Amino acid sequence: FDAFNRLAQDGYWIQDARLTWRAPSEQLSVALWGKNLGDEEYRTQRYDLSAFNFLYAQRGRPREYGLELMYSF
Repeated sequence: FDAFNRLAQDGYWIQDARLTWRAPSEQLSVALWGKNLGDEEYRTQRYDLSAFNFLYAQRGRPREYGLELMYSF
């Protein structure tokens, strides 16, 4: 996270998945999706603001899932 590698993070793995069903007419589709399925905790940014007695770290997105319906006309 910095030029001197003082702010480091161990490796991590994020699993995403998407399952889609389409009607034979291809006008209707239904999808079930999930992101970060293992609910891995990781950081996307870190800043050393020790001059201000502060260390900033932004966490990655937690587990998310959803259902998507699409209709084309």
